[in-house]
Amino acid sequence: MRRNLVLIVAAGVTLVLFLLWSSDAPAADPVGPRFRQAQDHMRAGRFDKAEPILRWILRTNPELVRVQLDHALVLFRLGRDDEAKEIFLSIRRKPDLPFAVRRNVEDFLERIRNREPLQFGFDFGLWRDENVNNASEAETVDIPVFGTTLPFTLNERPQAAWVARTGANLRWRTPVSPQAHLEVRTAASRDTAIGEPDFNRTHVSVSVGPRIRYFLGGAGQRPLFGQVNADLGAQRHWRGGDGYSTVGWLGFGLDQAISPNWRIGAQASYWKTAYDEGPNAQEPTGLSYYAGFSRRIGPGWLTVGGKMSREMAKRENRRWKGREAIVSYGATLWRDLSVSARASIGDREYEGIEVVGKRRSDDTYAADARISHRALAIEGFLPVLNLGWSRTDSSVVLYDRTARTARIGMRRLF
Repeated sequence: MRRNLVLIVAAGVTLVLFLLWSSDAPAADPVGPRFRQAQDHMRAGRFDKAEPILRWILRTNPELVRVQLDHALVLFRLGRDDEAKEIFLSIRRKPDLPFAVRRNVEDFLERIRNREPLQFGFDFGLWRDENVNNASEAETVDIPVFGTTLPFTLNERPQAAWVARTGANLRWRTPVSPQAHLEVRTAASRDTAIGEPDFNRTHVSVSVGPRIRYFLGGAGQRPLFGQVNADLGAQRHWRGGDGYSTVGWLGFGLDQAISPNWRIGAQASYWKTAYDEGPNAQEPTGLSYYAGFSRRIGPGWLTVGGKMSREMAKRENRRWKGREAIVSYGATLWRDLSVSARASIGDREYEGIEVVGKRRSDDTYAADARISHRALAIEGFLPVLNLGWSRTDSSVVLYDRTARTARIGMRRLF
């Protein structure tokens, strides 16, 4: 009896101590299991089920950065870009955010930006042009001589000058089906010949056309991406302060992957030029064809292609045929440094005889490079350095031209 009483008292004391301990112990944290549940949904691609769980967790603990990141990612996957962008921007504004996290946030902001229907960019530059009065834009008149007419070119002299460029471009696109969207592009630029206002050039262009995406490959095979493009556009040119010409064009393009590391591309274009002044004989029509292939090499793509062009006009010395070989390479190194380079060599053969009594033949050479680094981005705007060199060696010295360009473009990341 006495022994039973002792056991009862000991059990009572143990129960009291357990109740006292449990009242002081923290309650079980429900966030951990719920967060793991949300991650399981994300790994399985069930973003619609993960989103309300993450939203509930943030109502309870709004400062959990890891949960904020996952919530923004889920919203991005669900196509709710405005909500995802707001969260990513709020995270990016945190002063103590680790660099790696900030870089990932900026990557997603850039991807959201690329999905926005309206894009814009800026272009600034300065270069030395050894012949701003390039004779391809020379004015001509017809002089009557003994019952016929002879073409005579006015003000056709080489003129060197420094040129400053300011420009802007816009791109707007809207989906028309799950595989296609309509794209509208417009651009304007002003090339100011410093100290030579008669040789200022202004260009405004607009184009519209569909972009149709598709995939090739049967069941069990890796799909190969392809896209078909079409463009209808026009460009207006001014020389000095006067209207000069309008060019209209129609173009088609194809880009097709034939393996994970190989792509092929092709383009065809037709254009017609109308001059504001001068005889209709100078208003040519032209055709060009391009074909090339690309190979993944290292972190980037090497592209090699060739182009054939032809322009026709009533006047013989305005007709020409041209060929061009092009090679380019572009890559992103160490995730932040983007570089690309392009070189070309070509020629043009003209049919007619110039006033100087020679048949015109041009050899053309060009090279350019683009460089940018993400560390130089300022509040979502990335400066891009464009360096270029081009040279034309002509059988008629008046058409010789050398230009070295250095331009800064501003690309909007987010």
